Parts: sequence; C-alpha cells; structure tokens
Amino acid sequence: MRGTQQPRSLCAIRAFGACGRIFIPRAGAGGFRIGPRRAPIAVRSPSGSPWLRSLEVAENVVVFRLRRPNSGPIRAALLADTHVGLDPLAAFDSGHQPFANATVAASQAQESEPEIVCFLGDLAWGSGEDGDYGRWQQVFHPLMAARPAVMLPGNHDRRDRMLRRFAPDAPVAAERMVSVVETPQLRLIGLDSLFRTDVVPGLLGESQRRWLGEFLDTHDQRPTVIMVHHHLGDDDQALLDGDRLLALLQVRPQVKAVISGHQHVFRCDTAGRLHLLALPAIGMPFHPDERLGWLESSLDERGATLRFRGVAGAEDGAEQRLTWRP
Repeated sequence: MRGTQQPRSLCAIRAFGACGRIFIPRAGAGGFRIGPRRAPIAVRSPSGSPWLRSLEVAENVVVFRLRRPNSGPIRAALLADTHVGLDPLAAFDSGHQPFANATVAASQAQESEPEIVCFLGDLAWGSGEDGDYGRWQQVFHPLMAARPAVMLPGNHDRRDRMLRRFAPDAPVAAERMVSVVETPQLRLIGLDSLFRTDVVPGLLGESQRRWLGEFLDTHDQRPTVIMVHHHLGDDDQALLDGDRLLALLQVRPQVKAVISGHQHVFRCDTAGRLHLLALPAIGMPFHPDERLGWLESSLDERGATLRFRGVAGAEDGAEQRLTWRP
C-alpha cells in the first residue's frame, strides 16, 4: 500500500499453511549455510496433489520451501493488500471495509479450489498489530487449512509478528522471510521487500539480492516467477533497489515474470520480454475507478492463465494468457 487512509473506526487470530526451509547468510560470509533440518512433512491440497515441506532454521533470512513432486500447472490464488484490522467494521474514508472484502475474497478462493494460495503483502491494516493478524487469520484460516500458503510482508506488516503467529518455529528476529515453491516444471520465489513498517517504499537489500542471484545460478534453469510486495518503478513509492533487481533478472532468462502488489491496481506490463504483473487490492482502492479483487491463476512452464475475481461490486473478468519469454 502506498499511503495510509484514516479509519472511520479502528479497533484483529493464526494459521500458516506454508512450510519450508530456512537459509541464513552468515555475517561476513560469501554464501549461505543451512541450519538444523526437520523431516519433510507432506500436505495435500483439495485436488490431492502432495506438497512436501521441511524447516531449517539459521540466522537472518527465513526461506520457506514447498515442493510438489508431481507435474502439471500450479493452480494458485494470488491475493494482495487485504489490509484487515482488528475491528471487522473498520472502514477507510472511501467507505470500503477490508474485513468484508477479504471475507468475500476468501470464500471465492475457497470455491475455486487452488492448490496453493499466495498473499503478496499488506495483510494488516496499518502497522501490523497482533490483533490485525488475528482477525486476518479468522478470515483466511478455512482457505489455508487444506493447502499450503505463501505469505510475504508488505510495508504495513510487521515481519516479527507474522513469524510469531504464522510460523512459530521460525526465528522472530529474522531480517527477511523468503519463499521458494517448486514443481518439476516451474519455480516461484517470493521475496521480502519490507524496509520499515509504515514506510511506503520497499527495499530488498544487498544480501537478499545476492542470495537470489546465487540461488538462480546454482539451481536448474526451470522457468521461474518472482513474487514481491513492492512494484518495480522509478517512483518514490516503489522498490528502491528495483533497478538492481531488474538488472539481475534480465540476464537470467529462466526468470519469466515478476508479480507484485502495493499499487492497488490490476495491470500487465513488460520490461523487455519480462512480464510485470500488478495484483489488484482487496482492502480498498486508491482511486474510485480501480477494481478490487484477486487473481485466479494457472501457471506452467509456458506461461500463465489469469482470471480477475472481483469483490466489493467489481465484476469477474475474462481469462488472460501470458506467454513466457524463451
């Protein structure tokens, strides 16, 4: 979310479907070392597709890893900017009530039976209070109970509170939380762009960019999609090191797209042949003509099929197809 509106009334529960590995860059070290490892845990989505998850804990960067051994497209629900607060009746100046909008989106997503659900930041109302995440969990627990989830922090979130509530085995002092989702045909990588809570622009930082470059260079070249809360742009509200991220991605052709939230608008752009996909907001719009909703998606090694699902009176959209660069 780029800015903050004042609530008419301000007055927030717990589930983390994602699992993973936690990698930590040691201070002064050139690479990453992996901490203690838990045995893999198998979970199944409503479609019956198994996902394997394990947890390794180290120091500064938490990387949640999910693996699905069987092939086929990933059916994912992509949601961003829910802005749920403790008070379910809280409304922005525009009259939009995030709790009501999120409840509709959660129900729609549940009915679509995705294999995985991805939340691209700004889960909470304004400054990531514990009560916000409690109310948020009340809304989304049914959706996350039967499938893995990826949760990325935005500028209105608190990383430590997210970890404490949704991933209690992870170190709450971690400086970054990153997700890796893998199938035989496709990889999703979720980055952490939270610079400071309630400070609008985002920042990956040198260590996270270095981790990403090393990860991409030392793993196989399967098609990869990057997810992050802040968008790439030259405005003061964007990802501050977005130019360095873009330079890193442009020379690695296995990266096909960057998906972001933060702008509160559904838009498909390109940078060269790299797709830049902006997700709509769920909580509230910045402008009256911006539709609220989320994306029902199917992603594979060739591209992605997207369908806009509307909330707060917005109509559902037609399917759109993105084709990855070679």
